[in-house]
Amino acid sequence: MIMAEHIDNDRLQNEIHYRFDYFSKLINFTTEAVTALNTFASAALPVIPDIVDSVYRKVFQYDDTKNYFIIHNENLSLESAPVAYRRDMLSGYFKRKSILKQAIHLLLSTALW
Repeated sequence: MIMAEHIDNDRLQNEIHYRFDYFSKLINFTTEAVTALNTFASAALPVIPDIVDSVYRKVFQYDDTKNYFIIHNENLSLESAPVAYRRDMLSGYFKRKSILKQAIHLLLSTALW
């Protein structure tokens, strides 16, 4: 069983630097990543499902983001039907947009907590 890293929810809600550091760490987001994603966006289309799976695996590594899913269903795992459905929907959305930059914008502008 993978141990989830503790996230201080009060700090997450109230400290913008803590929130940015947390989210950057959550998605391994760097300025180099932005440059690379913008350069290779069209080539990324076929691997969007893998990217989405990676995002969900990362989300399940932290207690605060994992608890968001567990609150609604106590027996959730990365392989459970509700999570698989969400992964498929997110993957389909990114494919329809066909621009990975949209994925990064969505991830940065949407609060997962």
